[in-house]
Amino acid sequence: MRKAFLLLLTCISITAFGQHTGYIQAGKLKVYYEAEGKGSPLLMLHACYLNLHLWDKQAAYFSKRLRVIRFDMPGCGKTTGADTVILIQDIVRTLLDSLHIRKGSFIGESIGASSLVDFALAYPERIDKLVLASPGLSGWHDVLELDSVSKQLFLHIDSVALIHNKPLIAETFTHLWFDGPTRTA
Repeated sequence: MRKAFLLLLTCISITAFGQHTGYIQAGKLKVYYEAEGKGSPLLMLHACYLNLHLWDKQAAYFSKRLRVIRFDMPGCGKTTGADTVILIQDIVRTLLDSLHIRKGSFIGESIGASSLVDFALAYPERIDKLVLASPGLSGWHDVLELDSVSKQLFLHIDSVALIHNKPLIAETFTHLWFDGPTRTA
């Protein structure tokens, strides 16, 4: 019975343009994804505080030759639930397994790129090509201490995210990453 329930959660809907959308269960998360196109798989992971729509233009371009898969990372977009135990690399693996993808190419930006580094280290046999834009590295805080200015910036953006005011989150995020933390807009 449990397997039947999980299969229902991985059900796929097909839009008029051949785009597949659906949810997969990964731990306690209900992960939303979109897939379009045919060919070799290309998975795209978005940056923090954003969603899979970061890649809309790129997906439209690459889906003419590739099977493009995007998903909303935990805490973003249409992905729901909370799970502090499952690792991001296992969410990616679960998504790929659910879509019957053994190996693919990957593009990630910021935290999406960091997540792909973790995935590549855990499952190197599943990587064909890997493109990383502005990745961080997991575990760095175990060997380096964060400086006081960076601590304040991260605390500020995290406190804004906690109030769930999307326009304020977007404004704060844009200011920090495009204007810079010490300049006016």
